[in-house]
Amino acid sequence: MIEFENGWEKYAINPVKSEALARGLIRNAAVALANDHAYPELMFWIEAAMGGAGVLNVRKGLHSQKGVFDEVMHLTMCLYSHGSKKGSLEYENTAFQTYVHLDTTVLNPKAAPEEYQFQPTSLSYKTAWHKSGDKGFTKVAIVGARILTNNLK
Repeated sequence: MIEFENGWEKYAINPVKSEALARGLIRNAAVALANDHAYPELMFWIEAAMGGAGVLNVRKGLHSQKGVFDEVMHLTMCLYSHGSKKGSLEYENTAFQTYVHLDTTVLNPKAAPEEYQFQPTSLSYKTAWHKSGDKGFTKVAIVGARILTNNLK
C-alpha cells in the first residue's frame, strides 16, 4: 500500500506534485523490477508498491533535480511491514535499513510541464548488510518501465 506523509508535497517541485503521478511511478517501477527477477532483496518493496503487504510511506515528492536540464528527480520513501513501529526503519524479515529513493527522468524536459513524460530509471536503498558508517546506497537500474505523462489527476 502506498501512503503519503503529511507535507510530502512541500518537497516536490512544481508542477509534479500529483499523488496519482507518484503512485503511477512507484507502481510502474515495481512492475518492471518484478519482471526482472534479478533482485530478490527488493521483494518487500515490490509487494508494498503493488498494494500487497507492507506500506510504502512517501516522505518527499519528486525533488533534488540534477542533470543537464534538471531532468532527473527522485521520490523519497520509507518501507514499513507488519509489526514495525512508525519511525523505526529496522524490522525483521527485510533488508532495508533506511530510506528508499526512486529516480525518475523527464524524457522531454524542454516541453511544457503538462506534456512531461516520466520514466522510473533506478531505485536506491541501503540494506542491513551495508558496513557501519557506509554512506553509500545500492543502486538498481529499472529496465522496461512504462512512460507516464504529467496529466495524471
